[in-house]
Amino acid sequence: MTGKPVRFELDREEVFTCTRQRHPTIIHIKTGVKKDGTLLAQKVKFVADNGAYRGSGAIVVYLGHAFSIPVYSIPNYRYEGYAVYTNNPIRGPQRPTALLRSDLQWIHRSR
Repeated sequence: MTGKPVRFELDREEVFTCTRQRHPTIIHIKTGVKKDGTLLAQKVKFVADNGAYRGSGAIVVYLGHAFSIPVYSIPNYRYEGYAVYTNNPIRGPQRPTALLRSDLQWIHRSR
C-alpha cells in the first residue's frame, strides 16, 4: 500500500454493466372508481429486479410503497411488493418511479 490516490476510470459499457444504476421495476396499479369519480379502491403490485446479490431488496420494496401511498382518501388500499433475484447486474434504488407511476394513473383517471 502506497497511500497514494488511485484513478479509476470506466468506459460507458462498464458503467452500465458494473455499477449501481437502478432497480428495474414492474408496477401494476388497479383503481376502482365510481361513475361520479369517487375513489373506492386501489391495488398496487410492485416487483423490483433485485439482481443476483443485492441485500437491499426489502428496502426497495418498502420505498416503492412509501412513495406510492396515495395522497387522496381511498377506503380500500392494498400494496404487494416483491424483490426478485435475477441474473441481472447489480443496481441501486430509483425512488421516484413508484410516485411517478401513481401520479400518471391519477392523471389518466381524471380524464
